[in-house]
Formats: sequence, structure tokens, C-alpha cells
Amino acid sequence: MPQALYPQPPDGSFSYRPRALVSQRPGHAAGIGAVSAEWAALEEYLTLAMVRSLLAFSDEGAYSIASTTLETIESPSTRLDVVAALLKIHSPKVDFEFFANTLRPEIHKRAGERNRILQSIWYVDDRYPDHVITRLDGRYVKYSVHDITEVSDRIVTTANSIREFVERF
Repeated sequence: MPQALYPQPPDGSFSYRPRALVSQRPGHAAGIGAVSAEWAALEEYLTLAMVRSLLAFSDEGAYSIASTTLETIESPSTRLDVVAALLKIHSPKVDFEFFANTLRPEIHKRAGERNRILQSIWYVDDRYPDHVITRLDGRYVKYSVHDITEVSDRIVTTANSIREFVERF
């Protein structure tokens, strides 16, 4: 979990130097990259869930239809709406309910964590040699490599749950 800086420094206390993240905090940069890569794997499993639903229509082209559809939708919530709509029509009720009540809320949580990592401005400051700094909810917070790795690990766990769900079809 990221830790709030105490006392909170004044706004503008840190300089944004994106290349410093890579050169001075390579472990953090690698962790941020891992979050992105693991999210891509999670989205692939969502595509496969949609493919399984589309197979009810056709054995040919389901993956192409699913990936083309989901790749053009920017919002994770809308992507989940599309997948859920197909699962509701083409999967057993128990499977749809598992997706709707268990997987979907987990995916939403992971999407929020992913967004905080990938869409943050990361500051590097010598006063915090083991951390990177960002603003979260109006406060400066520091992230260790471990904090970022935990986010990646939670995405992997959720992706594996989706994979296991897809394998039930």
C-alpha cells in the first residue's frame, strides 16, 4: 500500500522528469511496465470469455469479432458491459451470475488500481531513494517497488480467475 508523505509537502515540491523514473528507479519502472503487461493478459481472457459466448453463433471468426469489438472500446466498464451482455444470453445462469457477482467487481477493482499506476505522474526525489512519488486524492504518496508489484500480482490473480472461468465453457 502506498504511504502518504508526512508531513505533506507543499504543492509543486517535486519536479516531473519522466526519464528519471527509468534511469534512477528502474525497478519501479519495470513494475509499472508489468502492471501494463498483466492488464493486457487480463483483457485477453475477457476477449476469450466473449469468444466463448460468440461461439454459440459461429465457430468461425469469433475471436476476430470479439477482439475487434473489445479493442475499440476504451472504457473498461463498457467492455465489461459487452461481455456481460453476451454471457447473459449465451451462458448458463450460474456462470453469468459468477461473472456478474464475483469476477466483474474484481475486474473493476483491478482497473482502478491499474489506472492509478499507469496514469500517474511519477516523481523521483533523492529524499526517497526507495520510492517514487505521485499525487493520489490530492495528497503526495510514495510507492515502493513492492507496492507496485502487489498491484501487478492482484491483476494476475484476477486474470487467472477469468481464465479458469473461461475454461469452464
